[in-house]
Amino acid sequence: MLRSRSSHRIVFGAMLAVALFGAAYSAQAASALSAPIEELNARFLAVMKAGKTMQFQQRYALLLPTITRVFDLTFLLQSAMGGHWALLTPEQRTALTEAFQQYAVSICAAYFDDYSGVRFEILGETKTSDGDPIVLVKIWPGDVNDDVHTLGYVMRQAGAEWKAKDVVMDRQISLSTVALAQIRALLSNHGDAELLARLQQTTAELSHGASR
Repeated sequence: MLRSRSSHRIVFGAMLAVALFGAAYSAQAASALSAPIEELNARFLAVMKAGKTMQFQQRYALLLPTITRVFDLTFLLQSAMGGHWALLTPEQRTALTEAFQQYAVSICAAYFDDYSGVRFEILGETKTSDGDPIVLVKIWPGDVNDDVHTLGYVMRQAGAEWKAKDVVMDRQISLSTVALAQIRALLSNHGDAELLARLQQTTAELSHGASR
């Protein structure tokens, strides 16, 4: 997951980056549940339309507050690490959380720096079999020859806020499940120190690659 530019697109970064295809939102009023998704796409729209006129660090700075507000990154990291999380010191938890956040935002800042005319339509809200609420979004590509996709943002309540904990593509592929499995494998094989190092290394590569 943390080794090549191509693999970045299909793991946790994909869960975030896939939202970027929603580049123009419909006039349907946002509910408390769908409002975070509206906010996410509005911010991405601004960044994408700015394109190459923005440097990587400028895109990163604009995306950071929205991504961390909309996605429950700490919950995702804790879920991936399972019982190992309780064995970490507060300093180790903070370092991993910050590295994971920087990695997630860097994925978006590095790869989504132009606008192709795509838009999304919020279809409504439903629930998973476990009762978790879902915001359904249809993705209309800018090119009529490209496929139309449906995303389901699985939400959880964190205090008074709704945050996304997963994105399910076309009602089949749980992008966070794919990503978290890769994180667990890395943690199991190499430990938390190597996980931290890989996150930091990949973030640096994304930043330097986008700056060239």
